[in-house]
Amino acid sequence: MKFLKFCSVLLTLSWLSLANGAMADNNGEVLYNQYCSVCHGVIGQGDDRWPGLNDTGDMTAPPHNEKGHTWRHSSDDLVKMTLMGYRDPYNATEILTMPAYEGLLTEHQVLSIIEHIKSWWTPDQIENQRKLNQ
Repeated sequence: MKFLKFCSVLLTLSWLSLANGAMADNNGEVLYNQYCSVCHGVIGQGDDRWPGLNDTGDMTAPPHNEKGHTWRHSSDDLVKMTLMGYRDPYNATEILTMPAYEGLLTEHQVLSIIEHIKSWWTPDQIENQRKLNQ
């Protein structure tokens, strides 16, 4: 009987550990800090040189907060840019401006990052972006 209780406790602890890991994998703030903040800033402020160019003549990372233009894109477009990458057509090099995260992030994870980013937007920006998603 004690052995069965012990096994039950182990299974419960294992399940809780897996559940907590899954929640972290879908936490937009955690994912943003892990994958996005190095370029776009911890609080979405973007590269200090934006909207200027970097040393190679390519666009720098834009802010994702209310000062940026992220809210002017639909969630579908943001997911596509994040997973497939994006190259600004005016860049001097052929390097992707936004690296591709396909294989590192799922669509669901990118959507959770977008939800986190929306916490920095004004109510009007959120409403305008919502209309693009219809």
